[in-house]
Amino acid sequence: MKTRALAAVLTLTMILSACSGGRAAALAEETAAFYAGLTRFSAEAEVTLDHGDSVSVYTLTHEYAGGVHTLTVTSPPGLAGLVFTADGDSLELRFAGAVFAPRSLEGTGATPMKLLPDALRALGGGLFDGVTLSDGCLTLNAWSRTDGDEFAHRIALDPETRLPLSDEIFLRGRMVMRTVYRSASAESAAERP
Repeated sequence: MKTRALAAVLTLTMILSACSGGRAAALAEETAAFYAGLTRFSAEAEVTLDHGDSVSVYTLTHEYAGGVHTLTVTSPPGLAGLVFTADGDSLELRFAGAVFAPRSLEGTGATPMKLLPDALRALGGGLFDGVTLSDGCLTLNAWSRTDGDEFAHRIALDPETRLPLSDEIFLRGRMVMRTVYRSASAESAAERP
């Protein structure tokens, strides 16, 4: 009797795992299509950047429209008002009336300026090496390559809206940045499921 009950529980567990795995895979596919067709994105982000010997915390807004990413630092106060704009071909930093237009961000390591736009590109790329759906959260493991560095993203999304909740970013196995998103909204040429 115990053996049959155990077998029934194991069978039910396997069926439920397969069902949730199938749903997670379908949600991941729909999410990739949504972000591949992304036309607008807006969020407030709290970013914790681990430099190895120190940690920095920033709050910023991330706006995306027409192929242009604009990130504006709102805190800490000493950097508030710093604006970074990237349109794929050009980069621009503006602060206190000064404008700096670097050719690339190569050599800057892990920065919010590189990795926040990267997270959206990783979602649209749809190359996930891990997909889970649990506790009302869809988690996608994705990779991105920026300026010669390969980053692993563990992006948590709301499964209903497909909007990001958080992103943990790793470089060579060490978490270098964590982002918590607030007030996110997005529009896509792909229809929302």
